[in-house]
Amino acid sequence: MWILDKKFKKEITSLIKRECANYDSQFCGINHYCCMVDTTCIFFRENQEVGRCKYFEKGVLPLEDDLESGYRIYHSKDQGSTTSSKPAKPRIKCERCGTYVKANSNRQRYCDSCKKHSDKEKARLRKQKSRSETQNVTI
Repeated sequence: MWILDKKFKKEITSLIKRECANYDSQFCGINHYCCMVDTTCIFFRENQEVGRCKYFEKGVLPLEDDLESGYRIYHSKDQGSTTSSKPAKPRIKCERCGTYVKANSNRQRYCDSCKKHSDKEKARLRKQKSRSETQNVTI
C-alpha cells in the first residue's frame, strides 16, 4: 500500500476519469466504479492508501509521460522495501520543466539539467546586481 500526496493523487484520478475504459462514475449505486475489481476503484477510496492496478499502469498511465515517471519513481523498489536501511528519496516535480525526479534532499527544487540553468541564471542576476551597486556609488 502507498500513501499519495493530494496533488499527485488528483492528477492520477483525473487521468483515470478521462482515459480509463474500466472506470464508470456511478454504476449500481457504487461511485467511482471499476469493472476490473467490481467495486470502487482503488484510486478513489476514502483512505489515502493506494494499491496498484496493472491495467492502469499498462494501459492508461503511458498516456502521460510526466505522470508516469513520477508514478514509477513513487512506486520504485526502495519505496516499499523493509530490508533497506536508508529511507526512500522523496519524489519532487521540477519547478522549471515539470518532470518528476528523485530528490537528493527535501529542499531540492529542480532536476539536474534545470539546476545548471537555474544556477547560471542566479549567478548572472547576482553579478548584475553587484555591478549596478558598485556603479551607483558616488565619490
